[in-house]
Amino acid sequence: MQIAAYIDHTVLKPTTLITDIEKLCAEAIQYNFVAVCVPPLFVKRANALLGGIGVKVATVIGFPFGYSAIEAKVAETILAIVDGADELDMVVNISALKNNDWQFLAAEINAVLPIVRKKEKVIKIIIESGLLTDEEIIKCCDLYGAAGVDFLKTSTGYAEKGATIEAVQLMREHLADKIQIKASGGIKTYTFARQLVDAGATTAQVGLRHLDQAQAGDRGEELARRRPDPLGVDEVARVLVGDHGLDLAVRRLEVDAAEVLRDVSHLRRQGSGPRRVARVVGQQMAVVL
Repeated sequence: MQIAAYIDHTVLKPTTLITDIEKLCAEAIQYNFVAVCVPPLFVKRANALLGGIGVKVATVIGFPFGYSAIEAKVAETILAIVDGADELDMVVNISALKNNDWQFLAAEINAVLPIVRKKEKVIKIIIESGLLTDEEIIKCCDLYGAAGVDFLKTSTGYAEKGATIEAVQLMREHLADKIQIKASGGIKTYTFARQLVDAGATTAQVGLRHLDQAQAGDRGEELARRRPDPLGVDEVARVLVGDHGLDLAVRRLEVDAAEVLRDVSHLRRQGSGPRRVARVVGQQMAVVL
């Protein structure tokens, strides 16, 4: 599985810099990600960097706790669309949800959704599944499914508990097929991202600092699939860090290239198969991809 086709590349930290956005967008182009998700302040910049090349720009509404007034969420939505956002990830009012005020939540989505539809944008509803009971998750599926949102999204990444396989499976079971699921929060490895997709997620939100591990997993699978027999040192290095990458990787890691290649040779002498080589060396090289 090429996990890049499922990833929304994301940076939403409060200390986000312009250089973070530039790096995020460059990597989205390089790896052909579905979208980038950036703070509202940087939507214009991301749109300028990505305009016309097929990578969508997403931003957040009512982030991260969701208890902004409905009028504030409407204003945020309008401004984000004006700035060029393709997708709006809106946090529901968790306080209203936990107080069983479904009428308020219905009013909230009914105020925002027509704006999104009129401009032919995409809306994702963040329910913070890690804070909810199964019954509450099912009620969210019923409400937002009936409203006709595009996605239900698991988490903001700010709660103690992020996306889980169980939550994604539960959401998939109770949503119509046309409503997609975005898994987010705590997705730090390729393996977990793949498990979430297998459970029913359409996209997985991977932060800037966790990209390396997901990419290493993708390249490791490619390596094992391409060559079932023992691999040469050069081929291992090329697949794991890309045709452009061994010299760049070594410079960024500030180690001798021979050290990396010796590790590969050592694994081969031990009789390690290609999957073992891909996994071990992929983890080592992840920090520089």
